[in-house]
Amino acid sequence: MTDEVAGSSQGEQTGKRLAVVVGVNGPPALGRAPLRYAMEDAEAMAQVLQSEACGFELFAPPLLGEQATTSAIKQTILALISSLGEEDMTLFYFSGHAEAMLIDADLDEVYLVSHDFQPAWIRYDKDAQLSLSWLRRCVFEHEKAQHILIILDCCYAGKFRDSAPAF
Repeated sequence: MTDEVAGSSQGEQTGKRLAVVVGVNGPPALGRAPLRYAMEDAEAMAQVLQSEACGFELFAPPLLGEQATTSAIKQTILALISSLGEEDMTLFYFSGHAEAMLIDADLDEVYLVSHDFQPAWIRYDKDAQLSLSWLRRCVFEHEKAQHILIILDCCYAGKFRDSAPAF
């Protein structure tokens, strides 16, 4: 029996294990001080994920601080999901601030605060920034990958459940 067949018969995953890690301490805003350790937490998570025990490969270097722009995060996620196959496992980790914003009279949305977060843009384009709904559509509801883990170390992380469309 080959190693591949032996691994498959024991229920082990045969695909790639890919991770995207993001850490943003700021920027400060009215009523929101910069965080102290979000970037350090993300760096530590990247190291743990790459350890033999976890066995993840970073899809891209961790996006930390000034590198963690909305565009860079979204482009990295889009490149990641474009490369995923059915047997792959993917993990997205974010450490930083999040903000709940009113979109419509009855609908609020949570946005992950990137280095260049521009809340005013959301008024004109609800996907101009990184929302939990966008993250759900692109990553969590991926049409191929069956093993997806999203870790949000931020305020309002529990609202991810509410980002699902109402049926």
